[in-house]
Amino acid sequence: LRRVNGETAGAVSLIKSFLKSPVILSIIFGIIAGLIGLPALLEGNAGGGAVLETLDLIGSLTMPLICLVIGFELRIDKTDIARPFFTALSRIILLIGLAFVINKLLIAGLLGLDRTYEVALYTLFMLPPPFVIPIYMSGRKMQDKQLILNTISMHIILTLIAFMGLILIFK
Repeated sequence: LRRVNGETAGAVSLIKSFLKSPVILSIIFGIIAGLIGLPALLEGNAGGGAVLETLDLIGSLTMPLICLVIGFELRIDKTDIARPFFTALSRIILLIGLAFVINKLLIAGLLGLDRTYEVALYTLFMLPPPFVIPIYMSGRKMQDKQLILNTISMHIILTLIAFMGLILIFK
């Protein structure tokens, strides 16, 4: 994405920006906190319990806010619906086929895991592309941005239909 937007994208700069990302830093901090037993330590006193409760409340508000922001950007442009529809449909079909092969060869075949893992793999492969992709696009590519937003919107609808089919198959 950086190259498309006219920026340099060397391996070292990508790794540095990845490691400096607030999301990655939060994940690393969360793993370290869990390993050293910080949540149990915080639950043991009133101040720590208040901090955990506050974080829980903020976390509960985060999901609806994310949905509002994503929903505001996603619009289905009816003038050019065929290209996003077939792009999303092709992606879903391709990934479900890949998930089928992985399930038969690896999950059920080699590892002998139960259907829960098969459903989890299908779920992972059917999910829409990341919603943040258009955010990283420069303003010069507005037509491409709209195509990506339309494709993500169509993918969400097709994913819901595919989930219903998955539920019927694995019921």
